[in-house]
Amino acid sequence: MPAEATKLEVAFASCATPPTCEGTLLSPADWLALGALLQREGLLTADEVQRVGERLQQYPVSIERLRMEFARQVPEATALDACFADAAARVRALGPLLAQWELQRMSRAQTRQLLSLLEELADRLRQASGKLAAWHHAFSADLGDESTRSVFWDSLDPAAAAPYSAHDFQREMARELERRRSKRKVQAVRPTKSAPRIDATGVEHHVCVSAESGARVEVLVAPHTGVPFDIMQAVIQYVEAHRQLALSPHFRDVLATEPVAPSSTCEVPSSRWMFELVEAPPLRRLRDQCGPIREASELHRHWRRGIVEALLHISAQCTFLLRAPTSLANVRAADAGERIVLTGLEFGDEFPETAGQHGFSWREGGGDCSGSVGDVAVAGSVYEHQSERDAYLVRDAVGIISELLPSTAEEAAAAVAALGPDGGVDLLALPQLKSVELRAICSVAAGTRLPTLQQLLSHPYFAPLSQQEELEVEPQYERWRQAGAHRVTSNAM
Repeated sequence: MPAEATKLEVAFASCATPPTCEGTLLSPADWLALGALLQREGLLTADEVQRVGERLQQYPVSIERLRMEFARQVPEATALDACFADAAARVRALGPLLAQWELQRMSRAQTRQLLSLLEELADRLRQASGKLAAWHHAFSADLGDESTRSVFWDSLDPAAAAPYSAHDFQREMARELERRRSKRKVQAVRPTKSAPRIDATGVEHHVCVSAESGARVEVLVAPHTGVPFDIMQAVIQYVEAHRQLALSPHFRDVLATEPVAPSSTCEVPSSRWMFELVEAPPLRRLRDQCGPIREASELHRHWRRGIVEALLHISAQCTFLLRAPTSLANVRAADAGERIVLTGLEFGDEFPETAGQHGFSWREGGGDCSGSVGDVAVAGSVYEHQSERDAYLVRDAVGIISELLPSTAEEAAAAVAALGPDGGVDLLALPQLKSVELRAICSVAAGTRLPTLQQLLSHPYFAPLSQQEELEVEPQYERWRQAGAHRVTSNAM
């Protein structure tokens, strides 16, 4: 906004009362001149200029009064407010110089000539700023801007740049994986009174109770006949992917896999899979009910690390690809908010370990990194190890983390609410702006050079909580849920 602010300071200087130059409009003619300038710069429409002018009944009008009128009448009030604040600060700085010029003694011709020279100077400064910005963009196109490098890339742990492979993990941890699966295996279950849910694919979902521990488990039953091949393949891929992720706390445990012979309760041969039952609502639903979370809170710090860690486990431990992007709807906070679990993921085919096996595409149609990965294809871009899959998952992680925070609309509403009737600002009502670290991470995620998930997790922004801080996670989660329940009750009334 520097060019608009420069023109505004000129306009304020021309209609201010010397020698203070506080940007006070003395008459309707002053507002019409200023409104015409704002309209030419594209900051206001003609209707908005007229609507604000109709409310300015008494003159002189201060800049604080204009800010209040913009907040009520103009959608772009936040941008205009920043522009006016910058212009007023510049005018105050010019006060002593304008007092020396003795504007009140100048003729109209001299004043017009002075304004013309100032506008010419502002235009030259704008052209110079544009050339400098173009040079800076060309210079930093590959490396990123200096603030992003210092805030993000320079903060990463160098050891985190070491490559990793899901295929190597499965080979090296085969015994530990089998030991974990054997330890969590459920031998028998008892049915509950809840009716089974049959989804659109014909797969039955039962809620049962473990005969050994009494814990509730989810049982998936798919008949060997009547279910399309692609549906059955997707179920098997889902089960096998979770078996590979048995060492990760961020995914449901596969408790048993067994065939079911025909009986009085099962008329056709079927396959049955038992899963850990995560009884927690999706975070997107809770976000809609309870509102955003403060970025500096222990709850958000704990969850954002868990989200990146879960996606890292998919990349570094699982050889199956994701068919669709991961979002906040796939995230659940189990154990009273202390454990992040990803559910409802759509796993596709396994990806090849080396490029020489066959052609490879992360998504149908090529290697675009704008979303999550897809399926192995006969034709497509050449496999580029883990970094290409991480590119999709890094963007998913940043999107999920940002969605938990206040949106742009919520920040704008909070900023307007913070303006008092007298033009003052309620500091406690101001929105929580995103930190420098998160803005740098979002900037990196929007670029072409992306870190791996292991590098992202090594950033101080995702540092683990201390033992004392971990004690705050559950109370903060409960307060957040209670605030959401109170909001729902108030809206119902």
